[in-house]
Amino acid sequence: MKNTNVMACDVLIVGTGVAGLYCALNLPSSLNIVIISKARAEECDSYLAQGGICVLKDESDYDAYFEDTMRAGHYENNLRNGQGTYTWARGDVFKGNWVNGEREGQGRYEFANGAVYEGEFVLSKFEGEGKYASQNGSVYVGTFHIDRRHGYGVYTTPGGTELAGNWENNKYMGTSYSPKGIMTSVRGAIYHQGQLTPFGIGLIVVLVLSLGWFAFRSFRTGKETK
Repeated sequence: MKNTNVMACDVLIVGTGVAGLYCALNLPSSLNIVIISKARAEECDSYLAQGGICVLKDESDYDAYFEDTMRAGHYENNLRNGQGTYTWARGDVFKGNWVNGEREGQGRYEFANGAVYEGEFVLSKFEGEGKYASQNGSVYVGTFHIDRRHGYGVYTTPGGTELAGNWENNKYMGTSYSPKGIMTSVRGAIYHQGQLTPFGIGLIVVLVLSLGWFAFRSFRTGKETK
């Protein structure tokens, strides 16, 4: 049976990328314009290139340009999978597992400036448990989320000072219980399995409890002698 469905328009634009959309935006608004795509609009190359045109600005932009180009093509011609080592032109090196062109699972990323991350990756981001040693000597061991310190972790400054506790979006939020039940503090604290009692607070708590106990005993003794 012949399909008799007909769509009428003044202008038909084939392609929903930057060129097609730019053309539609510059045509008179009085025209009936139809734009067609081979699939979903979100799958066009312009969209996959993060909303812009993928172009090599200069030699320093090569790695980002290459990655954008490969991502837009879904790595169909150069799909990295399994264990392997990849070295970027800028000097960064990744050694670990690849899944469909993305860094996934355990791996080690060595930055050209000397910093090193070793731990878990998800979609090429630091995600999960890992260790990041910066070029200035500081070290963070703990949980990451989208390349940032997020969750429980211990940060050691180049001078040796430790910040242990919860982190949110790279910001230290203070002491807390670790997954192993060990609470830690920066200084002035006594460390226990499952709890933390700063010395000053602990002393006050002991004194308050002692005074309360003696007061209770005195009250009971006085009541019994009457």
